[in-house]
Amino acid sequence: MTIELFGLPAVGKTTCADMLCEKSEYKRPELETKLAVIWYALLFWFRYPVFCVKLLFFTIKHSKHSLYTKCVHGLGVRLARYMVPVSGMRVVDEGLIQNIMNLSDEQVSEKEIKMLFAAMPKIVDKYIHIVVPNNVQEMYAKKRGRVFARTRSKEEDSLLLEISSVHEEVLSKLLAENNFDVQTGSCETIKI
Repeated sequence: MTIELFGLPAVGKTTCADMLCEKSEYKRPELETKLAVIWYALLFWFRYPVFCVKLLFFTIKHSKHSLYTKCVHGLGVRLARYMVPVSGMRVVDEGLIQNIMNLSDEQVSEKEIKMLFAAMPKIVDKYIHIVVPNNVQEMYAKKRGRVFARTRSKEEDSLLLEISSVHEEVLSKLLAENNFDVQTGSCETIKI
């Protein structure tokens, strides 16, 4: 079983994944070396080439900067996590949905998001949509020092957060319309 956590930046996805993994049956895929990232990302690319190529073009088309970082994380690490063998249930705290939400630096049309969503491999059994009140998110972001790791200013953070919010809304609607198993809440309220 694979569980994917998604949500806006600084809402506690990693914290929730850590909490789930405290239970012995949940495991986060471990990519301990660069070679492991490359190997498992390539396996994902060979297994799901159509989605990967569409995701690559989507990233290139909608990226104004940080393309290298987005490719390493979005097209490498995040995809490799689905191919790493785990004993127990796999927990991915930033995966396929998160890629569609956050790999662009500009707002993307609903039509384009739907196209990428339709190509997305159906390899996740349960999605957990992490949401928290704005003041909690601001507190988490302050703790981290910024909302997005790739931004250079608070203004850029705010703009990307607004864009991600729109994408999150579209993707949440698509998951519901396509009858995916989705649970919404914070770390404290989700039940698995």
